[in-house]
Parts: sequence; C-alpha cells; structure tokens
Amino acid sequence: VQEKITLYPEQKEEPEEPDEPEYRIVLLGKTGVGKNKIGDAILGNNRNCFESTSSEFQKEMQEFGGQILTVVVTPDLFENRLTVR
Repeated sequence: VQEKITLYPEQKEEPEEPDEPEYRIVLLGKTGVGKNKIGDAILGNNRNCFESTSSEFQKEMQEFGGQILTVVVTPDLFENRLTVR
C-alpha cells in the first residue's frame, strides 16, 4: 500500500485579511552598529527590550493606534565565521 504524502496541502479558501494590519521592520547590520538601540527607539521604549547578543534573532511587538508593529533585530549576518586553511 502506497500513501501519497503532501508536503504543502492545497488551500481551499483564501486566507482572511486581518482586521488590523501588522507592520514589520527587520533591522540588519554588523555587530555594534546600534540595531538594539534603534529597535528600542522605534518601539518608543526607554528600557532595553533587545538583549545585546549577536547570535540570535530577537522580536518585540508594540501596538500603536490599534495597529501592531513588530521589530526584528538580526544577529550579525555579515560576520564571516569560516576560516580559510
């Protein structure tokens, strides 16, 4: 007996539009350029929501006037971790 495995099941209905749109900002840059501080400033936070780390993605959300804003701070995507031998 063979079973057909579907990796991506077909969608029968169109996805519903959210009542309130969600906006996303992704901050890219090298370590030490201030991505965390910019993310805090965008969200209007006086405290440090984003931890100083260069190895993990971080996400914080804030509601502004009924709309959700998500800020994603990336690790250093440009750092060359490979060494040439």
